[in-house]
Amino acid sequence: MAYHWHIIFSFVFLVLLSFAAADGVQSLGSSDGFNGLRSCARGCYNGGSHDGSMLESKLECDKPGLGYQPSDNDCFCRPDLQEIAVRHLSTCVYTSCTQNQLDISSATQVYKDYCSSAGYTAAAPVSVAAQPTTEESQRQQHGQAPRAQ
Repeated sequence: MAYHWHIIFSFVFLVLLSFAAADGVQSLGSSDGFNGLRSCARGCYNGGSHDGSMLESKLECDKPGLGYQPSDNDCFCRPDLQEIAVRHLSTCVYTSCTQNQLDISSATQVYKDYCSSAGYTAAAPVSVAAQPTTEESQRQQHGQAPRAQ
């Protein structure tokens, strides 16, 4: 009979553990591609300490308090912050890995793949149309052709 309780307890523990693992805490350091990066590229994620901590700080996703606590994916992979993350990684890896394009594309792809597998997609780039100057706008309202330059 005690054997059955042990099995039931183990099952309940595993179920609870799976819920805890799925709470959305950043775990990039355990992703498939992260450990395959050269150390110069990994340093752009973690600054030599915890996986993702340097990037979390750049995105302002780091948690306050004593000691390192990984950020939530809701911030780390936030669609509108992904462009900032990719830009940071590109610039940092460019400098750290002696301008090696393969390292740059690998480091940025690891981040994109991680966020994609966590269910986040990058926001579409925002493009702003050029607005006519006040003088051009007034000329257009009055049906006049723009000035030749």
